[in-house]
Amino acid sequence: MTALPYISQSKNYIHIELKCPVPSRRKRATTFMDVRTSLLSNYKEKLQRDCCLDGMRDTLLSYTCERRVEYIVDGEACAVAFLHCCKDMENQRADSKVESLHLARSEEEDDSYEDSNEIVSRTKFPESWLWSDIILPACTGPNPCETATMTKNVPLQDSITTWQFTGISLSTTHGICVGDSLEVIVRKEFFIDLRLPYSAVRGEQLEVKAILHNYSDDILTVRVDLIEVDNVCSSASKRRKFRQEVQMEAQTTRSVPFIIIPMEKGEVNIEVKAAVKGSSLNDGIMKKLRVVPEGVLVKYLQTVTLDPTKEGVDGEQVEIINSGIAKRNLVPNTPTSTQISVTGREQVSALLENAVSGNSMGTLIKKPGGCGEQNMISMTLPLIAATYLDKTNQWEAVGFEKRNEALQHIKTGYNTQLTYRKPDGSFAIHPDYPSSSWLTAYVAKVFAMAHNLVAVQRTHICEAIKFLILKAQKPEGLFGEVGQVLMGQMMGGVRGSDSDASMTAFCLIAMQESRTLCAASIGSASPN
Repeated sequence: MTALPYISQSKNYIHIELKCPVPSRRKRATTFMDVRTSLLSNYKEKLQRDCCLDGMRDTLLSYTCERRVEYIVDGEACAVAFLHCCKDMENQRADSKVESLHLARSEEEDDSYEDSNEIVSRTKFPESWLWSDIILPACTGPNPCETATMTKNVPLQDSITTWQFTGISLSTTHGICVGDSLEVIVRKEFFIDLRLPYSAVRGEQLEVKAILHNYSDDILTVRVDLIEVDNVCSSASKRRKFRQEVQMEAQTTRSVPFIIIPMEKGEVNIEVKAAVKGSSLNDGIMKKLRVVPEGVLVKYLQTVTLDPTKEGVDGEQVEIINSGIAKRNLVPNTPTSTQISVTGREQVSALLENAVSGNSMGTLIKKPGGCGEQNMISMTLPLIAATYLDKTNQWEAVGFEKRNEALQHIKTGYNTQLTYRKPDGSFAIHPDYPSSSWLTAYVAKVFAMAHNLVAVQRTHICEAIKFLILKAQKPEGLFGEVGQVLMGQMMGGVRGSDSDASMTAFCLIAMQESRTLCAASIGSASPN
């Protein structure tokens, strides 16, 4: 990381640029010219210098320096200089040859491994992915068929995992049906699992691990490549790939760590490939790493009231909002954002006030009264409004005094509804009408909600649930209507084409809503 501070008389600027250092080439071995010059500098006499030059010359004959020195006839000093220079130059040529072979080998692919460029990396790892609607074909014969099939080819995703497929059918004749889950195992004999953190800070050095899985019965030699990617500093930078060779025992797992430094915020791809020596087994995986800026996210909240009629000029109000976060606290080159949320308080206030007002209920609510069904309609709305305003602390919007009015409406509706209660705990439209399963379940559900706001006897709730279990539940477990409902619009989809399933769901919801109140008293109840 490099930082260039620039200071002027007016302002200070800091320019920060993250760079991945370019890997320098290994210093080239001493050149032959340098060796020649160094050796000649050891001799001052012309004869010895000439003998040294003769020793450094390469010959077509494969004679050793010791064999060549036997042909020197110019004296012992010349022979010593010849042998010294010949041996040093011979060693230099040998070192140069080894380095050349090493460089040449590093540039070539080993034929015993699968070509890295031919390995396709896995990139799709969704948690769930197959959501498909299929219209099954109609029965071919005149008689209804028990099963219908359709074949659809769907390629699996890249995850090495076990997928569960669940089929849900809907029909006008059989209702809803959920089939048993089908498990499909996706696996490979050899594969990679790349472990990445959820996010990384820009400029942070972190370790990522490629987990190699060997499910074969053989000992494997594996070549692992970390692929170079832009904006990530790693051992693969400026080299296209960083390569390691590891050994794996049969039926084992091994981790191969890599050190990386993300240099830019955003999402970067981390890709690792592996190939098994002398085999077609290989795998590649690429996952996205989320890179976030340095520092800590700081939020500054400002609330402004927009009321042009009172706060504005000529019906127009202008508000200038400045950030409360000082610039000196901002991390350079990091994004900032402004979010604006507008809430119309006056309209919300009027709507909720209308819902709980005893003088003007409007179309939302009526004063509790009427038959067993009408009374429940007029009781439900103030109950829902009071519950909502209690949990959201918004009574100030409609006036705190309205809460007492809402609770009074709930009490009135509760007491009125008790006049339609039968001795067995059920409820009917009128006292002389037969009991209704749907109305009884609805009353139990609403009374369970009202229990948190006003005084409601538990027996009125729990005996209604007992009636549903003992009188409305059929031997096969479904809940049915034992009476009638005059105001059908109250039931919604419960009176649809699959009314048994809808009624069963509605009764079970009522039982669940009252479970904490009635668990002890109805735990042993069962239909006759």
